[in-house]
Amino acid sequence: MEAVLTKIDKSSDLYEISTTPIQDRKNRTTLIGDLLTELITQDADDNFNMSWFNTIINSSKVSKFAKTDIRNLFLEYQKKYETEQKPFAFSELIFKLMNCNDVFRIFEDRLPEEVLEESDIDDSVVSTCRIWSDCIYNNLDLYSDFYDEQTKDQTFINILLHKIQSEPDDYRYKLVLYCIG
Repeated sequence: MEAVLTKIDKSSDLYEISTTPIQDRKNRTTLIGDLLTELITQDADDNFNMSWFNTIINSSKVSKFAKTDIRNLFLEYQKKYETEQKPFAFSELIFKLMNCNDVFRIFEDRLPEEVLEESDIDDSVVSTCRIWSDCIYNNLDLYSDFYDEQTKDQTFINILLHKIQSEPDDYRYKLVLYCIG
């Protein structure tokens, strides 16, 4: 016999069976993967169709709270889509969807030292940048199911661009982008 947690809505006689934390995490990474694939595809076509995202969100197996939270991220992006803020909003949306700031904190000590002159970029700096970017890139799979390398590559670049935008005084992220680009 297995204990099962349920959430009962007495006003509608509906109940929702809670899943295990492991299954919740898997459902979330699947949803994020589906959303990123669609988002990057639509962006390549210079399009944004909120109804497609709603369909993906509604059909997912994450909690209602998570659906609302994710839907709000897309609604916030939709407001910025037709403005000059679109490129910044796009990378911000990807960063918020991934919710992976902890992986940046974990590998922060592996970031290269700041280099302010291009002439100071040597093989060791490039190597350090590549090692750091590999650490981040390889751990993105903890946050999303990626169905192709293009989506993962675009996600990584946009997360890095968001870090550059949100931390403009930290030149190390710019240095990484320069060295791996």
